[in-house]
Amino acid sequence: MSANIASDRSIARLSQYIAASRNLLELDLSWNSLRPANISPLLEALAENRVIQHLNLSWNTILASDADHSLSKITRIIKYNKSLLHFNLSHTGLSEHHVKAIGASLRRGRSILVLHMTGNPGVTEDVKAYLQERVKCLPSQEAIVGESRKFESVVRTSLEGHVRLSHY
Repeated sequence: MSANIASDRSIARLSQYIAASRNLLELDLSWNSLRPANISPLLEALAENRVIQHLNLSWNTILASDADHSLSKITRIIKYNKSLLHFNLSHTGLSEHHVKAIGASLRRGRSILVLHMTGNPGVTEDVKAYLQERVKCLPSQEAIVGESRKFESVVRTSLEGHVRLSHY
């Protein structure tokens, strides 16, 4: 669906589909020229959906200001979708306030294995440190990937941690 949404009417129809779907596992809405004025119904539907596992909203301007109510919808997506594993918010114009609010929601959204935020003006070194403090999916000694550990081992450990957490 990347780069295919042409109108507000298309967004409304897609929002209805997302809200009703129980089988939609992956959704790529990158490069669709989505903007704060037309994305609200889409974010609302995504915030209510509990089955999407991979969501890509990159390269869209999704938030207008620090007071934008769309931010609360994004944090709801993270907090309440226990299936969401991969969320791409790269190059979406997120400010430091937005990134910190999203970071605060990560404690409740324990299913996320990958969160992309590259290319946002709010992603600074201080904010990266803040996010690392917020994300505690694995014990600290296991969360650091050393040269001796293979990537597959890290992914396996992360998935095992996810399975343990999902039983609570």
